[in-house]
Order: sequence, then C-alpha cells, then structure tokens
Amino acid sequence: MRRNPLSGGERNPPSVDRLSDLPDSVLTHILSFLRPTKFSVRTSILSRRWRYLWTDAPVIEFFGENQDFVEMFMLRHRLQSIITFGLERCVSQIWDEHNLLKWVTSAITFSAPLHLQNPCLFDARFM
Repeated sequence: MRRNPLSGGERNPPSVDRLSDLPDSVLTHILSFLRPTKFSVRTSILSRRWRYLWTDAPVIEFFGENQDFVEMFMLRHRLQSIITFGLERCVSQIWDEHNLLKWVTSAITFSAPLHLQNPCLFDARFM
C-alpha cells in the first residue's frame, strides 16, 4: 500500500468500487437518470464492466445532439429495452427526415412513449 504524504505516513485503505458490484438491471436504471443520454454513454470509459451498460438504458433523451451521435446511439442501443424516448433538436440543425422517421419508428415499435420537445421536428408529412 502507498503511504499518504499528507497524513503523516499513514497507510491508505484500498479503494472499493461497490457501485460496479450492483446487477446490470440496477446500473442501467441508474443510467436512465443521466440526462441527456450522452452522459450515460460517457460512463463507458469507467471500466470494462461499464463499457456497454448504456446500450440497455431504458430512458433515451436527446437534447440538441447532432444527427451523427443520435444515429450512432440508435445503431448500438438494444432497442427492446426502451421505455421512454425523448428528442429535442437545436433549431439550427437540419436533420435528415429519413433518419428522424427511422428513430421514432424504432422507439414506437418497442412501445416507448415519445416526448418530442420541439414541435417543428415534424411537419404535416409525419402527422
């Protein structure tokens, strides 16, 4: 064990990661509270144990992410676990209608309630 120079040479107890010992279902539930969704993806760098946990997060909310990020996320996420799908885009972004329809259709297929924060996401063609 290393000695802590600030504590007069006392030994530090080893670090314990109790969070990673929780079952996947609990961890993905915790990840569902990280909003926007990009924050749950960022947890993948914590350890090998966390690398793919975000792919099962049941709540997906995008706030102003670019189209490439949303597409990457939707391709890698295990869509059957979605219970809520939220989408808000920056007004300055132009999104491909095909991708937008594909993402929403994927979420609806798994009975996820939709939360569309920007009414101009869809025009009359989608209604």
